[in-house]
Parts: sequence; C-alpha cells; structure tokens
Amino acid sequence: MFGHTARRVIIRTSYRYTPDDESRSQDTETDGWYIDHPAWFAVHPPLRGHAIVQVAVNGKTDTPVFTDIGPRETGFLLLATRIHRSNLKDEEGNIRTYTSEDRDEVIEFSEEPLATDLFIPPREFRRVPRLPGEASLPFGLRMRLALQRYWRSLFQ
Repeated sequence: MFGHTARRVIIRTSYRYTPDDESRSQDTETDGWYIDHPAWFAVHPPLRGHAIVQVAVNGKTDTPVFTDIGPRETGFLLLATRIHRSNLKDEEGNIRTYTSEDRDEVIEFSEEPLATDLFIPPREFRRVPRLPGEASLPFGLRMRLALQRYWRSLFQ
C-alpha cells in the first residue's frame, strides 16, 4: 500500500462486567492494515489501555474485565473496519444486540513536508461564541468565562 509493505492485524476486544451477566457485554472486532513507521517514531510506543466511565448505584460499582485477543497494533493505520456489538436489556428484560460498523481509510499518503501556509487561518476567519443551533452555556459557566477573559485582558 502506497509503496510500503502492509500487514493485516485483527484485534478482538470484549468487555464484560460480570461473567454471568451478558446484558451489558460489548465486543469489538477491528480488521486493520498497517505499515511500519520510521524507527525514530518507535522510541516511545503508545501504551495499551482501556478507559471507562462508571456510575455507582447504591454505593456499588461493577468491575469490568477487558480481554484483548490478537497482537497489538503498531505502525500507521491505512485501512480499518470495526464491528461493534453491544448487548442491552429492553423494557421486557430481553437481551437485544445492537451492531454498528465503521471504516477508516487513508486515501492519500505522502512523506513530503506540509506547506507552512496550511496552518495560517484565512483573513475572513473570525471566532464565534458558539455554532448555530448549539445550546447556550449555563449562566454560571458564561459568567466564569467572561471573568477569565477579563482577567486575561488585564495582563496582556
């Protein structure tokens, strides 16, 4: 791919909160193609890990168990297809499986340096407080941001 030797890596990750309860289990399978990155880039490889957000109910939290099957992905990702399956209980207590699929693909690859003007905002660029249709910030947060802007203006 793009003049480089690519390797295929298939990674399966399962998320289980309790071994007996499949109602909140999740599985992800990533089928990806990678090329090696330059040696200087591999000096500090990224650490593998998982991140979760948990809510305590009645002072109790479940401890999830993550299982990764397959080699760790290394190099630059050029093409990947991810299939994500989540099991959730519906109103009647039945377990339903929801599946989603996404795909990442590099369509252009170059080792040439980027043009310096690529990072200069256009002349007509102007900052907007929020995007059209975006909900307004709560009053307390707006006041805190206004105070921060005021203090910054005093010391600039």
